[in-house]
Formats: sequence, C-alpha cells, structure tokens
Amino acid sequence: MVSITFQSTTEDTILFVGGGEVAERRIQLFIDEPCNIVVIAPTVTDRICQWSKDNRITWYDRAFTMDDEHHIITSSLFFICTDNGELNDTLYDMGKKHRVWTNRSDYGQLQKAMPRLKIFREEVKLLLPTPEARQKFWRNHLTVETFEAILKGEWMTIEEKLDHEISGIRSKS
Repeated sequence: MVSITFQSTTEDTILFVGGGEVAERRIQLFIDEPCNIVVIAPTVTDRICQWSKDNRITWYDRAFTMDDEHHIITSSLFFICTDNGELNDTLYDMGKKHRVWTNRSDYGQLQKAMPRLKIFREEVKLLLPTPEARQKFWRNHLTVETFEAILKGEWMTIEEKLDHEISGIRSKS
C-alpha cells in the first residue's frame, strides 16, 4: 500500500463532481486547508450548500458537462463522487488524459464484493499454510485490473475466477 500526502496551497484547485455524502466527507478533509474547492453537482448535501453560502467553496449547481473539462485541466486533485458508473468512467479517463491526480469514489461495487472477499480470504488462510504462499496467491489474483473490473460492476466474473482458483487449491490438498 502506498500513502501519499498532498500539501495544498492557495494556488491549488480541488475539484469534486458530485455533491452527496461521499463528496462531503472528502471536502471536509480540505475545507480548512489553503486551497480552492470547486463542486459541480445538481444537488448537494445541506453542509456543502452551507459551505457554498459561506463562500468556503464554489458550487456549480448543475450536472457536469463536457464544457466543464477545463475544471479538470486546472485542478490539482480531482474527486469523482457520483453514482453514475458511465459518467465516472468518462471522468476518470479525462483525469488520466490531463494527468490530474484522480480519486474515483464509487465504492458501491466494492462494498458488494467485500463480504465474499472476506470469505475467500479465510478459505485461503486455511488452504495455504504460509504467509508467503497466501501473499503470492493474492498478488496474482487481486490486481489493479481486478479492482477496476469490480468497480465497473464485473464482480460476478471475478468471484467465479477466485472460486475456481481456490477450488483448484482445495483439490490439490
């Protein structure tokens, strides 16, 4: 795991597309920092609305459009906080295209996978005797591509593959 610390300055713009509870929690991390916070969302939480009224953030009360790409280009950090997977894919690609640090917050798909991943983890612990063997298994089967597939709603495919791999270990035991 890698941890990155971002030290904002008054020159930095932090962009949020989406204005729900997830966006609010992320904004809270920066609200007292020296930066410009921009939110693009047709609806926001009461707290985000109040921050806007207090001139602590800039809120564009509308849905993101392709005309908003300039906000991504000029951002230091970009948080995608919508529940629209297709839009999130587009926004993520735009963030990568413009080489902006991008955080995609649509964890709903990952939350669906977590209970079953915990069960798989326990099975692997029982089947593979050493930490090294378990670590190798997970490095081979939980890659960046795997997590991207889960976020895109492909958990069933990943689950089948993991189940197949674990069954293979079980049959060798």
